Amino acid sequence: MVSGYRVRNGTWTEIGRRSPQLPQNYIPTDIVISSDDYVATRCTMFNSKSTVVSTGERHEDEMCVLYAYYYTENGSFLPELLCSGSGPPKYYWKLDKRINFSEDGPDAQPRPK
Repeated sequence: MVSGYRVRNGTWTEIGRRSPQLPQNYIPTDIVISSDDYVATRCTMFNSKSTVVSTGERHEDEMCVLYAYYYTENGSFLPELLCSGSGPPKYYWKLDKRINFSEDGPDAQPRPK
């Protein structure tokens, strides 16, 4: 499952969620993303194989991508045309105090269904 979130002042709002095994399409949303917001993507999967499944571009790899279109109020492009970041082991949401991520407790942040 691929899920996208806007993180604003530590509050997570789901932008969208879809199985990567379904045909790719774009789902409209009315969520506004401001310059101080973060956009987070989470990919979760269940591995039923007896071997390790790695992230990558090969047929046997897990491919997890969130595509998004955007527009700006003044019609200008954002300075970065590609939005990406490191994941584990270089970066963990739970260590980033700016986004208020918690994996357990009554105020748990996004979890896959």
